[in-house]
Amino acid sequence: MTAWIVVGILGVAVLTLLWTRGKEPYRHRGIASADLERFLGVLFDRGYPNGFMTIRGELTAADPRFVQFALKVDAVGAKRLELAFPLAEWSADYLPRMEATLTAAQLAWTRADTPPGGAVRGFLLAGFAGPGEAARAARLVLEDVLGFGRECKFEVVF
Repeated sequence: MTAWIVVGILGVAVLTLLWTRGKEPYRHRGIASADLERFLGVLFDRGYPNGFMTIRGELTAADPRFVQFALKVDAVGAKRLELAFPLAEWSADYLPRMEATLTAAQLAWTRADTPPGGAVRGFLLAGFAGPGEAARAARLVLEDVLGFGRECKFEVVF
């Protein structure tokens, strides 16, 4: 009888651990900028509509710089990846460079406002037909706008 109680307690503990850990985002660390296309391909091929992926440098935990991509699916099922760059206090210095870099690379972009009162005032958005185009834009933003070097490793979070 005691053995069944121990097995039951262990079973509940394992299920609780799986339940709580299963809700956490999945993190990939030490990713080179050349490998970003593979991760964007995962989002494009296996992601769900409005699912997103965040790319940030592994410099320090306090570094706020990041870029985010979301999978967008229209009414007929056509997919695209959308870069979303937040318009926030930390990103104000990067915004003019972001706009100039995307324009110089002939990548279409637009701004979308968010409701007032939050830390993020809106997003600069750019859409891409596939992971190759999105990876090229990600490297441009990470290296030319945010100032991460080519040798920098990134953390990719789904």
